[in-house]
Amino acid sequence: LNKICLIDMTPKIANEGEWTLGSFSREEIFSLLEMGVQDWNIASEFFLPYALTKGTPTDTEEFRLALQDMQGNTPHIMIFLWIALTAEDFRPVLKDITVPTLLAYSGDGLICTPAVGEYLAQRIENSKLVIFPGCGHGLFMDDPVKFNSELETFLKE
Repeated sequence: LNKICLIDMTPKIANEGEWTLGSFSREEIFSLLEMGVQDWNIASEFFLPYALTKGTPTDTEEFRLALQDMQGNTPHIMIFLWIALTAEDFRPVLKDITVPTLLAYSGDGLICTPAVGEYLAQRIENSKLVIFPGCGHGLFMDDPVKFNSELETFLKE
């Protein structure tokens, strides 16, 4: 690798102890896992609003299409993904990232906040933080022009 782009992700997804920049509490994660095991479609309906910009209406064609895409995922794979995310804590390895890193973070999302991007920017040498105001977790869909421009500029540097 000679460059990395991290998009709206936290190094530790579960809030525990002094760590408050995660996306969910362990209880919320386990509830989502339980819901996913019982009925992936219901879990998708519950989770999708978190991946969107705050206040995104859920009665639109765009929401319906995003939900359809999410529900098309293989349930056991998604559950294993959540288990893996919950088990990991990548904070100790941030100092080991030495390649140029673009940190693209939502300005109005519910999964990660600009504070997560700021935390990473302070710990990853040679990183550039770009906040996407008005965007949620899928900031590359919410503002594809800005995202593509920032990524292209970063890759050419």
